[in-house]
Formats: sequence, structure tokens, C-alpha cells
Amino acid sequence: MANVSHLLVRGDQEPVLTNEFEFMLPQPINCVLTLKSGSLTQLPETVFQSSELQNVKEVILHESNIQSLPRSFTSNLQGVEVVRLEGNKLIELPYDIKNLQFLKYLNVSHNNLFQLPSDVKYLVHLKHLDVSYNALAVTPECIACLVNLKHLNLSHNKLSNLPDEIGALVNLEHLDVSNNIILNLTCAVGNLKNLVYLNLSSNSLSDLPDSIQSSKLQTLLLSHNTFKSIPDCIIYNLQFVSVLDLSHNKIMFFDSPPKCVGKLIKLDVSNNVFHDIPLWLFGEKCRLLRELIISDNKHMIGVSEPSVYSKSGDTLGVSTSLKVLKASNCCFSSSSVEFLYGLKALESLTLGNEIMSKSESKHIGNILFNFPSKTLNTCNSLKYLNMNNVGLADLPEDIGSLLAKLEVLDISCNQLMSLPDSFCKLVALTSFQVSNNELRTLPSEFGLLTTLQEVRLDSNKLQFLPESFKKMRKLRVLDLYDNIFGEFPVVLLDLANLEACDIDYNLFSIDDLSQQDNGPFIKNYNTLKCKMRSLIALTHPNHSRENRKKLDHSEGTNSEGDVPASDGYDLEDVSSDEFEEQDLLPPPEDDVRKVDEVENWDASDDSDSHFDPNFRKIKKPASYGPSLLVYDVENASPEHFCPADIHSKPIRRGRRFQEIKPVAEGQFDDADI
Repeated sequence: MANVSHLLVRGDQEPVLTNEFEFMLPQPINCVLTLKSGSLTQLPETVFQSSELQNVKEVILHESNIQSLPRSFTSNLQGVEVVRLEGNKLIELPYDIKNLQFLKYLNVSHNNLFQLPSDVKYLVHLKHLDVSYNALAVTPECIACLVNLKHLNLSHNKLSNLPDEIGALVNLEHLDVSNNIILNLTCAVGNLKNLVYLNLSSNSLSDLPDSIQSSKLQTLLLSHNTFKSIPDCIIYNLQFVSVLDLSHNKIMFFDSPPKCVGKLIKLDVSNNVFHDIPLWLFGEKCRLLRELIISDNKHMIGVSEPSVYSKSGDTLGVSTSLKVLKASNCCFSSSSVEFLYGLKALESLTLGNEIMSKSESKHIGNILFNFPSKTLNTCNSLKYLNMNNVGLADLPEDIGSLLAKLEVLDISCNQLMSLPDSFCKLVALTSFQVSNNELRTLPSEFGLLTTLQEVRLDSNKLQFLPESFKKMRKLRVLDLYDNIFGEFPVVLLDLANLEACDIDYNLFSIDDLSQQDNGPFIKNYNTLKCKMRSLIALTHPNHSRENRKKLDHSEGTNSEGDVPASDGYDLEDVSSDEFEEQDLLPPPEDDVRKVDEVENWDASDDSDSHFDPNFRKIKKPASYGPSLLVYDVENASPEHFCPADIHSKPIRRGRRFQEIKPVAEGQFDDADI
């Protein structure tokens, strides 16, 4: 076995030679030992007792049920450089792991380790150590001896702190301690001068030590903590951070630009409690910013006052490098999105809101009744636009020239009744979602959008598709569910590339067509529908659809507006004077007894000491309608008024007093004084 290139061991079978490599590192590997144990919980001692394993450089034993390693594990692996033991059920590492003196890469993630052996300190050549997804409660102090370590992953454990000895890892470049329960970070982290990546997400941190001032730190992740303000080390020390994640905290202000403002490429401050967008984000200082995420700041109404930054000369629209802006679920209105003006490089814009269920929060999010045409007029590079569920009532007539490069448009869950004719000029459009609106018709030239591959028109009021629709040969996904089509749209028969389609819950039945038309669309419809609903399940897991024909309300009532008995109502015929004999009989004794019980409700001897005759039952609390919710969101701004149709009901006034007549002479002579 001296020249073996790859040793594959399955369970307790004999070794099987193979030349197939399952894992490669950048450096050349002379010999790889891969063991797949199957259902075994232990490996036989004989596997590692062969002296011919001395040339092995890499050992792979992962995704198995191994609970412990044989005592001979390190006997003949003194020259091994890579050990991968992830995805097992190991409780502890071999006691003689110190024999692996040339080990450079050790991955023991996704196991059941409670601690690391103290002999780890002898692995002085170790550069990569991954102990994530275990049950470590303490980081051993002996880790300070791993002076050559560059990558340390301790995430998803139960660590409450990091030892001061971690400051001795002066060559460390990547440190991940996310998803632990760390309350305070040791100041010794400031000694890690070569740190490039630091992930402290999902802990309980409320501040960072001022000692953190690595001049090489580029990525700092602090999401899902308890920060209420920006740490000082970010404002004053860290100059070269390009990716900063402060999402899911409790930060309210970010008025002072950080030291790294000139190097920032991506900033995430979503899910905080900001009221304003810092103006410096759109100024000359932040010239390299490419991606900005400010979503789910439910009180954010716009940009902070320009007067605050008048001395620095910052103005809106100067930052022309911004390409991605996510601002969903905030509190913007059509007049408060002026910060978008001048973002010429912007390619992706998200202003939509999450669709909230009736049982969830009253907060709605951004309210954009009017399309911000003047603001987006300068966003000439826009390719993706999401304005889902913002109350949009119409689109501008010049949308075709306004968003000429648009490729993806989502305007679902709004109040649109029609699309302008210029919409057909969006020739770059590949995906269009306009579900849950009030569309009656589509533009006659809608079929000119020949690049469209996905069209969602479900839950509208469409009765037919334009004849030009048959030109959309590239269309792969089409959703026409829940409209009012009176008959099958024959233009669908020309769409040969359809892969997913749903036309159920309309005024016709696809089952009737299957008996008349044997075309490919009708034959494959069930497959198309299943694929369409699979796509829906990915984006709307709780969304269910009916597999039936929609009731035609124009035919479901008679001339007098009565509901027909065929709809499930058993109506008694009282048109004649003839009655059955049973109608003249007295009620049964049981019914009489029930009546007597009701009439004698006060004959009981039982008394209730808590009975209050003046008690008035509390009425069901009033629920606010959607219109009032909209007003609640916008009433903070003096430029918004409450329309008459959404006023709350006035308090009932009492009767007006009649005019008091003058007292007649002698009117009160007989009154008692």
C-alpha cells in the first residue's frame, strides 16, 4: 500500500482501492484516506494499525455515526496534514492527538464535543481549526499556543466569553464566534492585528472594546445582538472595513459617519429602530458604497434633516456608486423618497412590504399611492424594482421610457386597474408580477414584450388576453388563477415553451375542455399546474388554492336577486296553502320541557353573591379597517390629510335643546320652596 493514491473503507469490509478523489485542497495531496462507516458507531482498531499508512496526508471521515475513534487512530498518521471529522457524533477527540505534529487543517464541526483536549496545544503547525456546531461551553486557554492559526471557527456553541489568551493568536485572519451567548468581548481581541474577518453575530453583545483597531479588518458582522448605539471603535478606529452588518439590533441613530466611510461597500442596518436615514450615506464621503439595506426600520420616514450636514457640504444624489438598495417595510411615503434622486448607478430597488396576515402587527409599511416618477427619473440603470403591497393606484403614462432597462418588476398586492400603453415599451422585461390587483384588461400590444419568461396575473379581474399574447414565445411561467375568464384563452395554445401554468378558479372548467380538445396544452395541464403551485409554495408556504370553477355571480341569482337552492340552501316552498299533517301536530314533549326550563329560569334556589344587576356586558372592541391603518401610518406628517371616507364614526349627539320660552307670569306660584 505504499503507493496507494486513495483508500476507501466502507464499514467492516476489506479496504477498496480507488483513484477517485472526493476532496482536494489547493496544495498537492500525496495520499488520501477516506473512510465511510455506514451505520457503524466505531471503527475497528485494525484500520489504523498498518505501517503503510505513513504516507497518508489527508484523512476524511465525515457524515457518519462514529461516536469515538479507535486508540490507534494516530499510530501511523504522524505525517498527516488534513483531518476531516465533521458530521459525526464524536464526544471527544483522541487523547493522543498530539502525535499529529504536522497537522495543518482540522475540522471537527457538527459533532457533540463538550471540550477540546489540552493536547491541542502541541499542534503548533495548525492553520485552520473548525469546531463549529458543537456543545463547547469554554474555550481552552491552551489555544494560545496555536500561534500559526489563521482560521478559527467557534460558531454555534455555548460560549459565554472568550479567554484573554486568544490575543496571542497574532496571525489569526478569520475569527467566527457567532451564535453563542457572549455578553462581553475581551479586550485581548484588540491584539489580533492581522484580523481580516470578524463575525460576532447572534450573541448578546451591547458594546465592543475600544481596543479593536485592526488596520486590516475588512468584514465586521454584528447582527442579532443588543446594540443600542454604534460602538466607538467603528466610529473612530476601524478605517478599512468594507462590509458592515449591524442588522437586528436596537440602534436608533447613526448620525456620525464611521471611520471607514470611504471604504464601505456594503452596509446593513435593517431591523433596527431608526427614524431617519443618515444623510452621509448619499454624500461624497460614501463614494464606494454599492449595497445598502435599511429594510424593516418601521419608524423610518425619510432622510435626516439636511441642515445637520450643511457644514460638510453633503447633498442628496452625490453617491452615484450605489447599485442595490433595499428599503422594504419602513414608513416611507411618495414624497419622502427623494433620497433616490440622482442614484444613476442604481440597478436594484426594493420598496415593497411584506404581506401581513390579519393576526399580525397593525403596521403596514411604505405607503406609495403615487408612483415616484420624478425621483426615479434619474435612475436610468434600474433593472429590478419591487413595489409590492404599497397601495399603488396607477402607473405613470411614460413608464416605458422612464424604466427602459427594467428586467424584473413586482407590483403585486396593489390597487391597479389598468396598465398604460407605454408599458409595452419595457422590452427588456423578463419577469412581471402583478398578482392581487384589480386589472380588467391588458394593453393590446402586451405581446410585444417578447423577452418575458414569467408573468403572474393571478387574482385580478381579467376576462380575456389580447391577441398579441401569442407572440410571447419565451414565456415559461404564466399564472392566471382567480380571474373571471368566461372561456379558455385560446392564445395559450401557441405558447409551446410553457413549463408552469395555472388557470383554475375562473368561470370555465378545464375538465370540460379535456373532453373536446386533445391539444398538448390540455393534455399536459395537470403537470403545468403542479409546477406552478410548487413555485407558489416556495414564496407563499401558507397560500392554498381551489381546484374548482369559480361561481358566476351573474348566473347565480335570479331576477329578484334571490340565492338559488342549488347553492346549498334548503328553501321551504310556501307558495301553496297545502300543509302536511305533521305541521298541525303539537311539539314533542322534549321541546315543551325545554320551553318550561327557559320560562322557569328564576325558580332555582341557587344564588350568586357576585351577581350585579347593573353590570353591562363589554362589547367586542372595534377593529380598525385598512383605510384607518393607512392614515395611522401617515398622520405624523403635516402634509397628509384624513380623507372624508375614512373618518372614524362620530360620537352620537344628544337631542338638541328646544328654545327656552320666557316664563309666564304666575307659572311657578304653586311650587314648593
